[in-house]
Parts: sequence; C-alpha cells; structure tokens
Amino acid sequence: MHDLQRVRSWVEAGKQVGKCFTFVRNGVTYRSSVAVQKWKDGYKLYVDEIEEEYIQSEAYEREQVIFKCSLSELEVLIKDTTSLTIEQLAPLKGQKLFNPAFD
Repeated sequence: MHDLQRVRSWVEAGKQVGKCFTFVRNGVTYRSSVAVQKWKDGYKLYVDEIEEEYIQSEAYEREQVIFKCSLSELEVLIKDTTSLTIEQLAPLKGQKLFNPAFD
C-alpha cells in the first residue's frame, strides 16, 4: 500500500492510478476495476464490477464514471463504494482502465 501523499502526487501529475482485483459477494466471484485521473478542473473516478462468469459477454453489473471537484471527495467515495482505499491505487502502465474524455 502507498501513502496518501504519494498517490495524491501521482494524480496531480496527471497519471491515472488504479487497481484491478477480484472479490467474493454472496458466494459469487466478481472482478472489479477502480481508477482515478485528474481531468480538466476536477477528478474522475471509474468503477466497474462484473461476475466472473459474464466476463466474455461484458455484462457489467456496475460501470460508472463519477466526476468530483476535489480529490478528497473521491477518497471518501472510493472508501464508501468499493472495498479499496485510495492508498491501494498505483500508476497504471500500458493500457489505462478508462478514458477520462468519455463518460
């Protein structure tokens, strides 16, 4: 896990930070992605969740992009709506999890 200042500095530098992971809910395995990127005058949060058995059909149970004016708002939102904290996110190498130009 990274410290909060380090993650904030990555985001402020324009890097997309995120994490892909699996979790189990009610005996069902899900894959999820969470990512944050600075965008124009605020920040965007991307979250998706999909049951493993539906990955090929891309039938996401949840896929959303949320815009907030402050990174602090996103920190709370990540903690409240996912099983992660912002400190668990890291810069993404190669392909990004979402394109902030699209909602």
